[in-house]
Amino acid sequence: KRAERMEFSALDSSPASAFSSEGECSEGRPTLPEELDLVAPDRSTSLRSFGELGPAEGFAEAAVFSSSPSARRGARASMSSSSAGSSHDLAGMFQFDGSWFLISITDQPGDREVDTWLVTLQITGDEVIDGTGKVNKLVLSDGDILFAGGRLSMRGDRLYRYGRTGACYEYQRQEAAQGGGEADCGNVEKTNSLSSNWQSEDSTHD
Repeated sequence: KRAERMEFSALDSSPASAFSSEGECSEGRPTLPEELDLVAPDRSTSLRSFGELGPAEGFAEAAVFSSSPSARRGARASMSSSSAGSSHDLAGMFQFDGSWFLISITDQPGDREVDTWLVTLQITGDEVIDGTGKVNKLVLSDGDILFAGGRLSMRGDRLYRYGRTGACYEYQRQEAAQGGGEADCGNVEKTNSLSSNWQSEDSTHD
């Protein structure tokens, strides 16, 4: 009987030894809970980083990191040049400052009288007071400075306005208006009788 009990005890211990051997074989392989612990921090970190940035910032960050250094430098250079160009155009307005008197018109239809609002211009910065006393604004458009749709330009001490219909208006500063001068709007004869023909009329801006 004692021998039988010893055999049974040996048999009873064999499954345990088998399990322990399996346990020994499984050493070095993480168990399922440990695997979850390893994955969970990565997932939470990823979600937290995107959550803190928010949708708009996340896209902005992605755009920054996805762009190459040369692309980023190009974008900055483009923005700088655009800003510099705008500042240059605004500064160009101040060359027109002063009180201007219309002395000649070329390329205007002979049957059309000069509009009163174009006779004199008082320009300060981007503000223009026309011949009727109305306050207008100079406008930047594609690098040009416009007054009532007409492009302004300086040549020497003369101001020129080129209308949309092709007419060229030449202005001289008020303080120098008595001196006269030759027009330089193109190869068209100068109009010499403006001062006696001013008429006020409602018309569209040329």
